[in-house]
Amino acid sequence: MRPSFPKHLTRHGLVLIAGLATAVGCASDGGTGIGPAEPPPPASVRFGVTFASTPLALASIAVTLTSAGLPTVLVGLTPVPGTDSRQWTAGPVTIGAGTYAVDMQGTDASDVVTYRGSGTLTIQNGESRTFAFALVCVSPACQGGGTVALFVLTPQLEVEPNDASSAATPLAVNSLFAGQLEMGAANGTITPSSDLDYFSLPFSAVAPGDTIVVQVYGTRFGSSLAAAAALFDPFGVLLAEVDYATVGGDPIIRFTVPSSAPAGSYQVGVRGSAVYSSTGPYTMWAYHCRSGGANSVRCLDPSGTPALGGVDIVFIQDMSLSMGSAINGVKNSVLAFAEDLKARGLNARIGAVGYSGPGTIPSSPAGSPLEFLGPFQDLTTPDAFQASVTSTWVATGGGDIPENGLEAIEYAHTHMSWRAGVGRRFYIDITDTGHHVAGQDCDGVGPCTDETLASITALLASSAIIHVVAPANPAARTVDGGLDPYLLADATGGKKFDLGSGNVDLAGLGISPTIALDVLRSLRGGVITP
Repeated sequence: MRPSFPKHLTRHGLVLIAGLATAVGCASDGGTGIGPAEPPPPASVRFGVTFASTPLALASIAVTLTSAGLPTVLVGLTPVPGTDSRQWTAGPVTIGAGTYAVDMQGTDASDVVTYRGSGTLTIQNGESRTFAFALVCVSPACQGGGTVALFVLTPQLEVEPNDASSAATPLAVNSLFAGQLEMGAANGTITPSSDLDYFSLPFSAVAPGDTIVVQVYGTRFGSSLAAAAALFDPFGVLLAEVDYATVGGDPIIRFTVPSSAPAGSYQVGVRGSAVYSSTGPYTMWAYHCRSGGANSVRCLDPSGTPALGGVDIVFIQDMSLSMGSAINGVKNSVLAFAEDLKARGLNARIGAVGYSGPGTIPSSPAGSPLEFLGPFQDLTTPDAFQASVTSTWVATGGGDIPENGLEAIEYAHTHMSWRAGVGRRFYIDITDTGHHVAGQDCDGVGPCTDETLASITALLASSAIIHVVAPANPAARTVDGGLDPYLLADATGGKKFDLGSGNVDLAGLGISPTIALDVLRSLRGGVITP
């Protein structure tokens, strides 16, 4: 397995957890026993460094390994093409088994040391281990002032059996900056493919707004394991789960602690992907981070790669009286839905347009007052959206079937503050019936919309995907000649979800992993490689 090199950022500059992994050959037994035993094969070591952002004043990185009685080993790292000097690698390099002092130095173009890290590693025959060191900026040229402590993190080995929460391997948590940064790491192996590994991390004083990050390094560093990771609170409640099959790579969980945070040990579970049956070694690295404070800590994405990107999501919500339970369901689950999006690395903004209930937005062309649109919530942060939903979403009005969802989509398309640079837009249409179309009578006073399936599809072009939550029964979706809302999903490449009893659980329906995968596809040109 190749090395795992997690890292983080804190005050005044870049702090990097750099790593070193060894793969050591097994000693020979000397064949038949005739003659002297063959010497053990030499060890080999690989190096990798990943910066969260492009490092300043860095032209080269060199590592010196020294050990009593063994030759000194000098290794020069080279930047990985196309990473803007954020990733550096070297190896495999042959060395002898033993204990080494490690000195890592990064220098600028004038050969002045700008980054420095040190530590100790011990290599034994027949063993594969991962070591992590902090490589920190030690020059004003890259740091801009201030001091940052050096930290060395060595992952613990899993202790079997740890295939249940009650048998989780306890990990030592290392604390920096008065507890604002707490971290632990472990090496493990999933075998057989049904194996489960649990680890407990006694983070202290986790507070609302803090960040908990979990990374599993598998395929990124040469392992055959396609992994899945899950984060649980001290009560055993599942907070977030990411599967290799969902995101197309090693799982990364980024969880923002909500308004209430129980005290005690959090747990991380690691298993093979639910889709791809695989086995292999991995390194799990988790940390708890609190921004601000006396040390001006910044809790940033530790993956070394850009987050999945921004996503704008608009709810097209049927507000008629028959949707009362569904509206309450959305209210109850929207925060969990938003947290799930954030855990998947999505920078989300959420908005809404209600329809077929009293509102402030008249339909076009003008129709019955019962067919007004509203309430309207422009795109905003998940937390602000949740507050808006709680205070403004009330089931009332209606008056006839179908309802006026197409007009709401058109209004959202032309009035939302869609962000520049964000890829596809996502709509989530939630209703218990069909939609009015142009030419249909609206409450006996004439048409209340001039939109059709074709006009909405042409309006959105390829810029949007509409996911639809509606009854599974086709008769309920087409009553009184209404447009089947499932056709909106079919026309835009969206998914169709069953409204069920009406108490909508957005996270449970699987909408957030669907949106995350859509965003990932758009960033990778529509191609996901398992």
